[in-house]
Amino acid sequence: MLEEKKPSKIWLKILLVAFYLFVFAVLLNNSFGYLDPDFGWHLKMGEQIWQTRAVPDINYEDYTLSGTRWVDHEWLPEIFVYLVYHYFGYIALSVFFALLIVAALIIQLAFTRKFFLTDDRGLFFVLILQAFGTYASLPLLGVRVQEITILCLLLLAIIIYLYQRNKNYRLLVWLIPLFIFWASAHGGFLVGFFVLGLFALVKAGELWSAKKFPVRFIDYRGVLNLKQIGSLAGFSFLALAATLATPYGYRLHLFLLGCRDSFYQIYLGEWQSQYSYPFVFPQLGYLEIVLIFLALLFFAAFFIKGGQRRKIDLYQTILVIFFAALAFKARRHFPLLFIVSLPIISCFFINFFALKPEPETSLPMPAGNARLPGKRKINIALKNLSLAVLTLALLAGAGIFIFRTPFTATPEKNYQDQYPYQAVAFLQAHPEWNDLKIFNDYGWGGYLIWQYPERKLFIDGRLPEYPMRGRTALEEYKAFFDPEQMIAQMQYYDIGLVLISPKEDYPKIPWWEIWYFNLNMEQINSDIKKSFSFLEYLRASPRWRSVYNDGLAEIFVRQTNQ
Repeated sequence: MLEEKKPSKIWLKILLVAFYLFVFAVLLNNSFGYLDPDFGWHLKMGEQIWQTRAVPDINYEDYTLSGTRWVDHEWLPEIFVYLVYHYFGYIALSVFFALLIVAALIIQLAFTRKFFLTDDRGLFFVLILQAFGTYASLPLLGVRVQEITILCLLLLAIIIYLYQRNKNYRLLVWLIPLFIFWASAHGGFLVGFFVLGLFALVKAGELWSAKKFPVRFIDYRGVLNLKQIGSLAGFSFLALAATLATPYGYRLHLFLLGCRDSFYQIYLGEWQSQYSYPFVFPQLGYLEIVLIFLALLFFAAFFIKGGQRRKIDLYQTILVIFFAALAFKARRHFPLLFIVSLPIISCFFINFFALKPEPETSLPMPAGNARLPGKRKINIALKNLSLAVLTLALLAGAGIFIFRTPFTATPEKNYQDQYPYQAVAFLQAHPEWNDLKIFNDYGWGGYLIWQYPERKLFIDGRLPEYPMRGRTALEEYKAFFDPEQMIAQMQYYDIGLVLISPKEDYPKIPWWEIWYFNLNMEQINSDIKKSFSFLEYLRASPRWRSVYNDGLAEIFVRQTNQ
């Protein structure tokens, strides 16, 4: 009987390989679909760190913040980005970041299969959920340093789960190297410490409840005693102390904790809430799945009686609620919700709806015949054929995505529809304007640091929350687009040259979106028109002359004789 199962299991392994090859192809295609606005300054900072053997400390790139101190919380991967790009090119860099997400998905699946599934029951449901979650995360994936936080958060969740399961303090030793690396790679490590604190608090509450006030709908199988909670707290403190050994020391924590202003969450797309236009429907769809899971979970715990009652894993449930709230608040956090929620959501739905595979028990065999009945053979053959067809479909899909990927080794040139490559070349050909202070588009700041390093900028994407004249740098930038402030802003900063997008596109929103989300189109169009007022002022004012316009970027120079 063991040999009879081998063909299906072999095809299942081949299918998994094909599935992740398909996911890799989709991720690679997505990486070349756009150039991350932060890529340029990451690359330039990595070059600076490699050449000086020191992390950045003083802002030299923006004249508005010249000489101020700042903290580059992504310094370690920036070195890697620079070296890979310098020696192997953008294609190799894109392959690496695509493989990073594929590795996280493979680890997530292995963890889910080992601890949340029984005999691969519902495996296809898990793969479908993985595919959907990855698709919903695509706007936030690519050649992006913050992908490291996705992997680190997954590893932290696994360490916590295994500690709760095995209660072996040696597992907690891994927290120290994990957080040293994480704190050197991305500021998202603070979320990791919050997760540790949440786990400790929930386990302390579970211990008190189990002793003093047991609740029938809570699963107490993972309860920890005081010594075990103390071990967790101790190693968490050691991990926190270890992050102080990174190059910035305590300044890293002060810098990140000091970012409290929420203005950027209104205007920066990935920081906007799920309720902001334009809507990311795949993310909303996954969030609806999370809400359905929570509703059914509490229904099964409170209203179903007898043996069908399902108890709540308090920590896992609160964790999902916390990251769902983060994902609703800012789209940027959606991949974190996806990476931590999939195992428990998959397990719950598979058990709740009793998703079971084809029974493995064999049919009765005729006496004196060691062979399977014909019907059983046909079923196995059809199953293998289905797996083979699905595998071929995935491989074909992967090939199509790879074939359609616009591979480029020179992203500074090949993304001219997104960034002002030609406009920069024009400015470099006119050194007579080099002494004029520039006002640049916020979204182009990182690109300009990379391609136009000789020019100090007004703003870039590194420090939108940095204080400037009693408000944040992003607020100071947005004031240029306020009709009541723009002239005063131009005079205060003595702006002599403007590099800005000339596009005045109003969104074309389908009627059903307007109806379903009750959008106020008059207000939306009014806000967009207001943002165009600065461009209208430059074109109408005799003090300014348009010297370049390629449809993507327009350059205005102040007239000295006006």
